[in-house]
Amino acid sequence: MRMRRLALATLLPWTATLAMPVAMSIAPDGQGVARPERVLGGLYLLFGPLGPLAIDSRGYPLPGYEHWPRWTLGGQPLAAWGWYAHPFWAWCAARMLRGRRPRPLPALLAAALGLVALQPYHSALDEHGWGSETVPLIGAFLWAGAMSLPLIGLLGAWANDAVARRTRRA
Repeated sequence: MRMRRLALATLLPWTATLAMPVAMSIAPDGQGVARPERVLGGLYLLFGPLGPLAIDSRGYPLPGYEHWPRWTLGGQPLAAWGWYAHPFWAWCAARMLRGRRPRPLPALLAAALGLVALQPYHSALDEHGWGSETVPLIGAFLWAGAMSLPLIGLLGAWANDAVARRTRRA
């Protein structure tokens, strides 16, 4: 697959996730009743860089999400750093739009950060002033797939080169 087509294949789902619900934030209201609220991808794009300041290691297991990983590094949940896949992914997408292959390290970082963003996390304070538990929805999985496409394209190009070399030798 040509790199320009792959760039469009990664830009389209990323654009779609801006209007999709990517997470559900579950926070108790003043009476202690849990009120689920869907969060759109555009809001995450806007406030995502603040994740390391708002996401903490506390949290409680939600039914259905008890066994999902909650990876931390030095007490800081890795999900807080998921937004930072964007600069690496954008750099790879820009290279692919010019018909060049993405570099291995930025493509790997974009994919890895995109995958750790799929963890449930606890936000110390949400927009209402209460702590909330947040779980990913379908838009988050589509976003993580878009973040992973440059790495998948790079691995495919390497495999194609290996087959071409083997064919020339034969």
